[in-house]
Amino acid sequence: MRGVGLSLVVLNHTFLIISFIRGCIMDKKISLDLMDLDGNAFNLMGAFRKQAKKENWTNEEIDEVLNECQKGDYNHLLNTLLTHTN
Repeated sequence: MRGVGLSLVVLNHTFLIISFIRGCIMDKKISLDLMDLDGNAFNLMGAFRKQAKKENWTNEEIDEVLNECQKGDYNHLLNTLLTHTN
C-alpha cells in the first residue's frame, strides 16, 4: 500500500509544499538489459512495458514509470528506466 506524506519547508519566506511517496514502486525493478536494445525512446519504453508485464507488474505501476520517463528529456528517460531495471 502506498502512503503519501507532506512536508512544509520555508525557503526565502515562501512556504513550499514538498510531497513525497513512501513505499512506492521506486524500489521495484525488472530484469532488462537496456544495452541490448535499440536506443529509440519508444522502443525502450515498449521493451520495459513488455518485460514488466511478464514480471507481473500492474498497469498502474508500469504507467507510473513510463509517465515519469516522459516528464523530461532523453537522459531523464534513460535514468528513469535504469532506476527500474537490473
